[in-house]
Amino acid sequence: MASDLNSDLSRKAGLLSLKVWEVIGIIVGLLIVLVLFLLIFYLISRKKLRGAQAQEKLPLSQIPTVSKEIKEVRVEQVSADEFTPGEGILLTIHDKLSDKDSDKVLVHLGMPKGKNGNKNNSSRSGSFHNVDRDCFGSEEGSSGTFNKASCSHPITAPSPLSGLPEFSHLGWGHWFTLRDLELATDRFSKEHVIGEGGYGVVYRGKLINGTHVAVKKLLNNLGQAEKEFRVEVEAIGHVRHKNLVRLLGYCIEGTHRMLVYEYVNNGNLEQWLHGGMRHHGFLTWEARMKVLLGTAKALAYLHEAIEPKVVHRDIKSSNILIDEEFNAKVSDFGLAKLLGAGKTHITTRVMGTFGYVAPEYANTGLLNEKSDVYSFGVLLLEAITGRDPVDYGRPTPEVNLVDWLKMMVGNRRSEEVVDPNIDTKPSIRALKRGLLTALRCVDPDSDKRPRMSQVVRMLESEEYPIPREDRRHRKTRASSIEIDIHRENYDTDKSEGQDLRPENCPVAAMAASGRDRIDEDTVRKAVTALLKWKKKKKLNSKSDLEKLHHEEEEEEDHEDEGDDFVYLSVTLKKAPPKTYTLAPHRIPLRHSLLPVDYSALNLCLIVDGKTITSESAQKILAARGISFIRRVFKLSNLKSDYKSFDSKQKLYNSFDVFLADKRIVSLLPKVMGKVFYKKKRKIPLPLDLNADGSNWKEEMEKACNSSLLCLSSGTCSAVRVGKWGVNEGDEIVENVFEAVDGVLQVVPRKWSGITCFHLKFSDSLALPVYERRFVSQ
Repeated sequence: MASDLNSDLSRKAGLLSLKVWEVIGIIVGLLIVLVLFLLIFYLISRKKLRGAQAQEKLPLSQIPTVSKEIKEVRVEQVSADEFTPGEGILLTIHDKLSDKDSDKVLVHLGMPKGKNGNKNNSSRSGSFHNVDRDCFGSEEGSSGTFNKASCSHPITAPSPLSGLPEFSHLGWGHWFTLRDLELATDRFSKEHVIGEGGYGVVYRGKLINGTHVAVKKLLNNLGQAEKEFRVEVEAIGHVRHKNLVRLLGYCIEGTHRMLVYEYVNNGNLEQWLHGGMRHHGFLTWEARMKVLLGTAKALAYLHEAIEPKVVHRDIKSSNILIDEEFNAKVSDFGLAKLLGAGKTHITTRVMGTFGYVAPEYANTGLLNEKSDVYSFGVLLLEAITGRDPVDYGRPTPEVNLVDWLKMMVGNRRSEEVVDPNIDTKPSIRALKRGLLTALRCVDPDSDKRPRMSQVVRMLESEEYPIPREDRRHRKTRASSIEIDIHRENYDTDKSEGQDLRPENCPVAAMAASGRDRIDEDTVRKAVTALLKWKKKKKLNSKSDLEKLHHEEEEEEDHEDEGDDFVYLSVTLKKAPPKTYTLAPHRIPLRHSLLPVDYSALNLCLIVDGKTITSESAQKILAARGISFIRRVFKLSNLKSDYKSFDSKQKLYNSFDVFLADKRIVSLLPKVMGKVFYKKKRKIPLPLDLNADGSNWKEEMEKACNSSLLCLSSGTCSAVRVGKWGVNEGDEIVENVFEAVDGVLQVVPRKWSGITCFHLKFSDSLALPVYERRFVSQ
């Protein structure tokens, strides 16, 4: 039987000489393929049919559900008074910044505030002067003020999309048809155009339910425009923040790509500063800062509170919309780029607006959130000054706003940069806070720019919270108890203005004087404490006979004994280059450390012997009536006559003050030796002497009213600012600030290179009067 079946299947059929079993296999395979094809066709048809039926069954009055993906994540903690009744809906959302799984917050829905059909807006605000206005495209609104009553309980309000059918493939927002938007904008008529950008045109529209919207119609480019559309939808479709313009929906139909935003009807910052809204009045300082603070919060949210982070790329005044309560609404994400997790920057073609673009972005195309920080800094300067970022109508040095402002701050004319249209000028403190925040943002080094969350804190706080450095002082055995008693009086009382300025702003650092950075009360209390300590020590000192006995035993260690000079000690961040330490630097003082009557002192002048000889010097001194110079030495005489240590010690003790032509100052350490330069008490003061003697008297008087700063090869150096028995406390205080300004002209990097200033006697505890503080990164 089996052999018969096998023979039957193995015999050849007439078709293509195939065996019977091969023909059967082919037929079965074809049947299987046919069944699968029919099954797939059936499933596809059924799915399309169900989708059409579901769309037909949607009632027109259906209120769309809000996806739980919608979230309002704030960089700062949300406070209840930031929301107002009738402007929010209570949602349960997932917040990645919260320790809880979910939280209930209000989501701003941007509802229109008045009746439709009336274009006259009678709302009033304390944000600007001459407030009677007829806002373009606005509706009748209720009385508006900055401080609306806070809402302790959330009140749900109808969505701006109420009454519209909803259908979205992306799970959020509303999918508008092309016909919907044509009806809303009167077929995209020119009368409805409210703005144009590099990627499309923005129209004002009105939906069938009465909601006013802004429709952004992207250019009909199937390549770049569609790509940018997807970027924009992904970037802002699921984000919610009170200072971001809300995306309500979108349209994808044929080649059309459109975005539908809430409509903000109070103009933009550019119009209020330079353009069409100025006839309604001028923004006050407070209103400008409110708008800028809201913008900073929106950028902080985009940069730090969502993942992937969003870089706006086109922050400028025309993209900062303003609502009726003068809250900022950041708009135009047409240039937005997303940064994925772990990426520090991306390379892209440079877009943006001239004057706002960060230098590294314009030069290299490298883009990260610090590019937005730079643009925000320019925006802040624009709001403060009322100037365009680039104004070719001004003189060449003033064309660029950032360069002009740096020049003004460098010349200590910062108070002159405020917009003259502001009736009530800001306080000096408020102005400095704004300018210094802006200057940090426009730092040429992008790594030194702050994060936007730091900018928010700087603008919000009366004093930018910078962590204190731990203060560590070496306790000397002598009189630590007395000094500690006096420290209690001043160390706990710091001025509000001390260290107001952020550290890493190079222009502000160069422009700052001692009084800008160091509190006078702190200096005065430190000087008082030191003088009281010195007085007490004098009263408790040994008898004259005991001192004479110890002077013989400790003559070699004389430099370690306490003297009567008050020193201002400066500590640098890094040791100075060798070129800074070759010669001493003359630091001018307000009050001389010498007695006013120079005739009571023995002064010595050292000249080079070539340009100015000792004989010519004597003649000039006599002709100019300079009688307080007792003797003139040539450099060659010092080399030949004072070689031994004893002779140098005798010369040291023979004169009270040494003066020297600055042309030979760098040679004196080798000639005069450690007797002069190790003790650093009678180092010759450099003079810039003319050969004809015309400036000698003036130069010598300046030298006698100055002190010397010898920068060491390390980080610590000191300059005398007072003397016990010669200068009163007030004179020493004034000398301290003069000395600080003089030190700033000498040390590298100005304020940026200085860590701290201390006041001390040579044998006392050092009292800090300034310590640099670092921003916690």
